[in-house]
Amino acid sequence: MKKFNGKVLTGIISAAIATSCFVGLSVDVSAADDVEVPVSNVDQVSTVVYKVKREVGIAIQKKREAEEAEKARKAEAERVAEEARKAEEARQAKAAEEARKAEANRKAEANRKAEENRRAQDPKKGRENKRAKSSNNSAGGPPPASGNSSIGQAIVNAARSCIGIAYGANRGGISLDCSGLAQYAYRAAGIGVDHSAAMLYSSCTHVSNPQPGDLVFWATGGKVNHVEVYVGGGRAVGANTPGSPIAEHGLWESVSQKIKGYGRFY
Repeated sequence: MKKFNGKVLTGIISAAIATSCFVGLSVDVSAADDVEVPVSNVDQVSTVVYKVKREVGIAIQKKREAEEAEKARKAEAERVAEEARKAEEARQAKAAEEARKAEANRKAEANRKAEENRRAQDPKKGRENKRAKSSNNSAGGPPPASGNSSIGQAIVNAARSCIGIAYGANRGGISLDCSGLAQYAYRAAGIGVDHSAAMLYSSCTHVSNPQPGDLVFWATGGKVNHVEVYVGGGRAVGANTPGSPIAEHGLWESVSQKIKGYGRFY
């Protein structure tokens, strides 16, 4: 029986490891340097080399699997973090929109109460407003505008800037249906109002002699369902029907509903 010195066997094992082309695997075979290992024939040496290669291969596979598992774990953590970030952004955006609506409602309510107080302190003006509201409910059309204001003109300019835009298109975060156009135009003048024709009608100051920048309301069966921005001269800018662009036109050419009245928020 032949004997291989430990150093010889160490060299054989090290060569086997080297032939595996595996980088990063540490195998300590230095302890075999001073050991004589009996080997009966060359086949036994080949068996040792084969076993070493197999063990190294198993170690390589385990390391690759561990690396892939770690990569998958990191990818999942990043996905969860991204979903959490998007959810937080959506929450903040919703909170901001709700705050904006609440502020608009607060201002509208403050304007309404201020107008009520003003009417209470001025009985003559209150009687005029009552007559105006009664006249609006049965009006066939508005009398011609007799004046203008910087706020009203700013509202008119904003409304006219939307002419040609498709009904329902988004502008400045507002969907431009009929009340959306009114909300957009008033916001351009620094005034927050509701995005609802009925709510606008219930919270505005009703007038009998509309000025540029005021709102014109239509109703079907007494229920307000449409609003446009009055621009003067018996004309208004409005978003009438889906599929049609925003346009300026005479009041009698806009919609088939009966005019309910006129109002303002400034």
